[in-house]
Amino acid sequence: MSQQRRFSAVWQYMTAFDSTYVVCDVDQETEETIDVNDVVSLFSNTSLLPLTTIPSASTTIPCSSVSSTISSSSTCILKRKQSSIASFLPRKMTPDRKKCVDNALLNIIVTDFQPFKIVEDTGFKQFVNLLNPNYCLPTRQAISKTLIPLEYQKCVAKVEDLITNEADNVCVISIISKWKLEAKVVLVVSDNASNIKNAINTLHLRHLGCFAHTIKLVVKESLKCKSDLINKVKTIVTHFRKSTIAHKILEKNQINNGINEPRKLIQAVSTRWNSEYYMLERIASLEKPVRASLGLLENPPSSLTTIEWTIVKELCIVLKPFESATKVVSGENYMTAPMILHIVNGLFENLLFPSNSSLSENTKNEIVNDVTNIIKKIKSNNIEDSTHSVEHQHSVATEADEFSIWGTLNVHASQSRPTNTSRSRVILEVQNYLDDALVPRSKDPLEWWRQNYYNFPHLSILVRRMFCCQATSVPRERVFSKTGLLINELKTRKS
Repeated sequence: MSQQRRFSAVWQYMTAFDSTYVVCDVDQETEETIDVNDVVSLFSNTSLLPLTTIPSASTTIPCSSVSSTISSSSTCILKRKQSSIASFLPRKMTPDRKKCVDNALLNIIVTDFQPFKIVEDTGFKQFVNLLNPNYCLPTRQAISKTLIPLEYQKCVAKVEDLITNEADNVCVISIISKWKLEAKVVLVVSDNASNIKNAINTLHLRHLGCFAHTIKLVVKESLKCKSDLINKVKTIVTHFRKSTIAHKILEKNQINNGINEPRKLIQAVSTRWNSEYYMLERIASLEKPVRASLGLLENPPSSLTTIEWTIVKELCIVLKPFESATKVVSGENYMTAPMILHIVNGLFENLLFPSNSSLSENTKNEIVNDVTNIIKKIKSNNIEDSTHSVEHQHSVATEADEFSIWGTLNVHASQSRPTNTSRSRVILEVQNYLDDALVPRSKDPLEWWRQNYYNFPHLSILVRRMFCCQATSVPRERVFSKTGLLINELKTRKS
């Protein structure tokens, strides 16, 4: 037996015109139609009448009842606060906010090497519009001719301000007049080329040859006695790097000798520091695979003899300290110039050369002379202090003329002067510094000097003046290398 359908009472006064509209049977003259969805939503939301399915077209509903019901329901609905359209729209972007977003866009272009054309890409525009429809992207011309030059000028001004206010002494030479460094150049570090040295001498500036380059020249000169052996090793390395068959045989022999990750031989390059050491160290570590591979080749290069393999290993032992010294002094985030003396002494000890004791004594004397000059300069600048001292003596003498129990003591105290000279004070300060405990190499020396500034006031001035120096020109070369990274596919995209 089929279940009887249930209809809402509203259909007693309405006739279904079609699936969308209904006709009010009470006022037949106007034949006003009402949307079924409005009726359904009205009665379902207000819960005035139970609403189930739409009846047949023969069912009628009085229009007056519907009108009264709709009016009462509308009254209930109007009591709610309706949100305005403006509340759903993003607020207008302020100039400060737009400037902040523009700077973020510049940071993307500069950091990720994005082209200026990115602001014209359809996908990027849609993405930005989704984030904030009120933001207007700058044009390519605005970025390249306005925003980027403005940001560059800000960076230049920041660097100039940093140099002017915080850099008491500098050890690099640039466009001295542009950066206002005339009285601040302490030392010029460059390679050992004669033309560079002559130019620096013409400017009457102190010059320090690149220490790493000097080490390179020493190693290059010392290896001339073994040039035949090194050329022989280069020939073997070249053969394995150019021949695919030889390379596969070498990899197979490395795996057979228990090397899970086969390594390639390294070729020495004259312009690369320590490349000879890296070549000899790699081929010495792969002696057995190389020997076995050379025996399996059809036309192999001349192999090394047992004595030559021994010499290669001994050369690695000798060249290792030079490689370590080059890596240490090539840093740029810490002080390298003060390390030169320690590195030289370490090389002497590793190579069993007698250390030069006079070198340390000469260095000590130079420090004493420099600090003495600093004290004299400070004294010459303290004219006001001396004037104040004279006034103080006059007041003490006036007080002594009067009756006072402290008169005699004050006169003796004002006339008392330290008998030691500036040089003796410096010698005492330097000696106290030398007697102090050594700082571990893992600690930051600058932090130690900040903490002991009052214990060694004059030495601290010398430290601040001289510790800015770098031992090598490697940081400058790295700048050129990083700039060269822009001359590639990423650079060609910036248009």
